[in-house]
Amino acid sequence: MSQPSAQPEFLPPEALRLVDGQYADRPHLRPILDAVLAALPPLGPVTIEARQTLVSLVTPRRTFALVQPTTKNRVDLGLRLEDPAPGPRLLPAKNLGAATARIALTGPAELDAEALGWLRLAYEQNTAPAPPRPKPEPTPLTVVIETLGLPGRIFCAGPDAPRFQNVHLACAAPARTGSA
Repeated sequence: MSQPSAQPEFLPPEALRLVDGQYADRPHLRPILDAVLAALPPLGPVTIEARQTLVSLVTPRRTFALVQPTTKNRVDLGLRLEDPAPGPRLLPAKNLGAATARIALTGPAELDAEALGWLRLAYEQNTAPAPPRPKPEPTPLTVVIETLGLPGRIFCAGPDAPRFQNVHLACAAPARTGSA
């Protein structure tokens, strides 16, 4: 049986059940998850979503990280980073959802200042609002109305159709440019 979570206030009972299932055959890795959860409060608002195989960490905007017991001896801390530069600790993410990089952790002590710095950067990059989209250039709209008989002030499209009263159609001449 897995060890109880060190941070039960973070997770509701159903989420704890899912997490317990993730670490049932590898209880020695559970303290890594607990260390990651303990590091979250200084970052800001984070929603913790437990899944069958991983725990997602979500900012008010979107998922910024996840914690997944990947092997019997390793937990991957997946991070959603813009243009991650892989290095000795920051590895490319594979099969980790929205994560672009990962840090392999084999013990809670490996969640050191460097790893916490990457976690903070992922949080900051995924908390900021998305860059504004450029507004499309307005294009002229041409409407052509061809008719032989306008409906008049009362209009009915057929015997079973609703009857409309006080129907108006207005057309305006294009605006003139230049001086008069």
